[in-house]
Amino acid sequence: DGDDPVAEVNDRLTALDEAVQRLEDARARAEAAELERDRLEASWSALGDRRAAIAHALTHVASVLGQALLPAGAGAAELRDHAAALGEALAAAREGAGAALADAEAAGRDVTSRLRELRASLEVDPDVALEIPWGEAVEQRGVAAEAVARLERQAAQAVELERERAAAASRAATYSQLYEDLANTRFVDFLLEDKRRVLSELATQQLKEMTGRYRFDDDGAFRIVDELNADDVRSVDTLSGGETFLASLSLALGLAEAVTRHGGRLRCFFLDEGFGSLDPESFDRALDGIERIVRQDRLIGLVSHVAALADRIPDKIVLERSDEGMSRIAQGAGNLA
Repeated sequence: DGDDPVAEVNDRLTALDEAVQRLEDARARAEAAELERDRLEASWSALGDRRAAIAHALTHVASVLGQALLPAGAGAAELRDHAAALGEALAAAREGAGAALADAEAAGRDVTSRLRELRASLEVDPDVALEIPWGEAVEQRGVAAEAVARLERQAAQAVELERERAAAASRAATYSQLYEDLANTRFVDFLLEDKRRVLSELATQQLKEMTGRYRFDDDGAFRIVDELNADDVRSVDTLSGGETFLASLSLALGLAEAVTRHGGRLRCFFLDEGFGSLDPESFDRALDGIERIVRQDRLIGLVSHVAALADRIPDKIVLERSDEGMSRIAQGAGNLA
């Protein structure tokens, strides 16, 4: 019922171990007392036998003295001799009986002394029979055995409860993590991060083909990694104008590929200027990349003043400035129809 059932069980087990130890000690002392009692009872029985023998001898002497009268008509000398013999026999018997009695009394005092010591060691009141504390010890042992069984059951229940608590805590942690991961901001961030990663991978393929040295980093921040400079990570702000255009174009091409892979349709998009900053090799690579994503159902519009681009693209609208300073269509108006 406490805040820490395991600690409480451990405390109770410790107290139980101490109680069991005290019970074992009491039982050992009781067993020793029982052995000593048996020995003293045997000694007391032997002493009784000896006293009975002495009493029997005295009775026999008395009977002998009563039956040893000489027949009537015995002479005085014979009577005197027989009385003297009986006197000597009686004196001898009395001496022997006195010695036996002294021995019995000494043995009795020894038994009494040992019983007193035994009671003191067992802390038994002198007026209480030894059978009473012995019975109490047996009863306490039974109570202790029941307590041990009860605590063992409680310990097993505590182990099972701890296992269930750990399982519940694990499930709670999982649910908490799911709750956090499925929260609006976290879930959207997760989806965006996944899309950024895919876009970075697709754009990197385009950028490496067009530059031969650059790729986007792997953390989704779209920083530039220079493979010809020990994979130095650079900001896009450090790129030249032409390199910046190629990086932007790579992202546009990667976006078109990503939309297509996920079942979407990107029907048109426009690239406005930037071609004039490219050298001839980069210019060709850029147009090759654009041509790779051209499809029948997709329109890609290129806005530029570069003449080489106009020569490369067959379908185009050419604008020129009128005398009034306005832009007008000089070529390609028929294609709009």
